[in-house]
Parts: sequence; structure tokens; C-alpha cells
Amino acid sequence: MGLRPPAQVGVARGAFEQRVDDQDRPLSGDVVEDLDARGLLCEYAVKDAVIAASFLMPAATERGRATSPMNGWDEEEVKKVIGIDGREDLAVALLVSLGHPAEARRHPGRRPVGRNVFRERCGHPGI
Repeated sequence: MGLRPPAQVGVARGAFEQRVDDQDRPLSGDVVEDLDARGLLCEYAVKDAVIAASFLMPAATERGRATSPMNGWDEEEVKKVIGIDGREDLAVALLVSLGHPAEARRHPGRRPVGRNVFRERCGHPGI
């Protein structure tokens, strides 16, 4: 397996003490190995990246920044730009642009709750 659990990498880089890896290994090592064996490691990483972005984007917006998740990039070109070209052990899971907005935008308002919130199944209004 080419990828290692985060705690193990942290110890190797001096970011964590060995005890962190020892405590984390029974769970994260097994989880990573299981996902890798089932071919789901990349999918899991993408989901983790999306979760992280779901917190980053509103936090940045609260601080007056503009954000946007992106899709359709050339992974090899992105890897070159960020200095990890040739690294087969690393993948680009998600790109989020972050910067100052070009213009102030008015909030467009909200859709009715019944259009977005469902009870039990899609199409059954939750309210």
C-alpha cells in the first residue's frame, strides 16, 4: 500500500509524538487498509476534502472572501503548479478558489423550505 495513515505520516514528519500513532493505529490503519483493499481510498479522500471545504467556504465568506469549488481540472498540471508533479502517492481531491470578490453581490434570497426539505423521501415536503 502506497498511502499511510495520517498519524503515521505526522510522526514521520515530526508533527506528532509516537504515542499519537500508537493510539490511532488500531482504527485508522485498519480503516485505510480496508478502504484501499476495496478500491475506495480515493473516494474516501474526496469525501473528506468536500467536508473540509464545506466548513472552509462559509468561514471565508464570513470574513469577506469569495470561494468556489472547482471541477474539471487537469490533475497533472495542478500537481506541477503546487510542486508535487511526479508524486504518484499524492492526488488532488478538490480545488477551491479563495480570494477577494470582484464586486459586492446582493443575496438572492432563499427558496421556500418545502422545496428543499423533505420528509422520509424526496418529493414529500418535510413541513
